[in-house]
Amino acid sequence: MPPGYLQIAGIYYMIESGSCGGALISTESECDAAATALDLSDKSADVYGFYSNYPPGCGFHSSSYQEGTLWVFDVSSTGSCSSGNKCICMFTPPSPPYVCENTCLDPVTGLNQSGYADNGWCQDGRPGAIGNACRLGTDCDDCGLRFTSPPPTAPPPSPPAPAPPPLLPPHALHAEVASLQAKLASMQADKVSMQADKVSMQADMASLQAKLVSMQADKVSMQAEITQCAEDKTNPSINDCPAGCVSVNAGQQRQLLFGSVGAECPEGCIPA
Repeated sequence: MPPGYLQIAGIYYMIESGSCGGALISTESECDAAATALDLSDKSADVYGFYSNYPPGCGFHSSSYQEGTLWVFDVSSTGSCSSGNKCICMFTPPSPPYVCENTCLDPVTGLNQSGYADNGWCQDGRPGAIGNACRLGTDCDDCGLRFTSPPPTAPPPSPPAPAPPPLLPPHALHAEVASLQAKLASMQADKVSMQADKVSMQADMASLQAKLVSMQADKVSMQAEITQCAEDKTNPSINDCPAGCVSVNAGQQRQLLFGSVGAECPEGCIPA
């Protein structure tokens, strides 16, 4: 229970010092309702005028020799709340939101735990409370009126989805499908043609490579022939053989290159 409060019940509370200030109860009916909510022994107020020694508004007088008495003094009275003349006040709630329940809802699960409410201990986790078993505003008799933040504003509704495009009539749909199938067939034919061109190009490249190898072999053969001719020209042993004949060494090489002409040659020479 907040400091300075003797008792709280909903929007009503009782104090024994100071004054109610703006929370003053000035009518008999409201004072009776407050006494009923606070469960006081007297629930029917007596109305009085101005008294300088009594606090204004609804109050509860009690002493060791007199049972509690409920009264309403004129608002012009100037006394203060005391242990003998307790003041009964009423929260003046501002514009909502505010919460004042005795359900003690669990802060996490939201389950009702009313056994913790109105037990003389404020347990809503706010300043002055001794625990946090109750959600804010659901331990009202023990904690008093609690004010909460306004609920979040709902987001604006989503714009309507755009209308779907109109459906094609059956004959137009069939024509569209046929056109797509023709395009697909053309693309597949182009793919096959490109693959055939690729194979042809690979074959042409292989043929060119074979021709290149053959030309390189011809080049080597011609270089060997030129070299042999140069050797024959500078070798004097060739001049010792008659026409149509060459020395044995030179002749063997020439027969390999050009074959024999069938001439008769002396010893040491063979047909060129």
